[in-house]
Amino acid sequence: MIQRIQSLFLLLAAVAAVLTFFYPIANFFSESYSLKLTVTGIEKYTAYSDTVMINTLPLMILCGLYGLLSLITVFLYKNRILQIRMARFAIFVDLVFLAIIFFYYIPGIEDATNATAEYISEAGIYFPLAALIFLLLAIRFITKDERKVKAADRIR
Repeated sequence: MIQRIQSLFLLLAAVAAVLTFFYPIANFFSESYSLKLTVTGIEKYTAYSDTVMINTLPLMILCGLYGLLSLITVFLYKNRILQIRMARFAIFVDLVFLAIIFFYYIPGIEDATNATAEYISEAGIYFPLAALIFLLLAIRFITKDERKVKAADRIR
């Protein structure tokens, strides 16, 4: 199970999902304040009189879901087809997570606060991308294993 390279990639995807909870995704700057968007909410680093009411529960759910799917997929090593399907679904959830961040949360907070977003320098935006790459690599190696098994079955 762990000795297979795809299991390592799946575990790394799960670790990347967990690390996303601990690092900020984007930083919003204005002349008088700064805010940080994390998976768990918005952190204020300076006094800001207006309250930004943005619910980040969908981010927590999606991030936890693709991390949990990656972890569960490690233990489905006996059923490679199901393992591929679960990894593909985890990729889908990860892409939805990224799309919601880039198309809903960042523009919404920018409009609500009249601040500019900076997410290139934040570590939290790179962990979902790393998880996406690890999941794609895991699918590649699971598919290779499935081809080897089918070739061995043909020889018998």
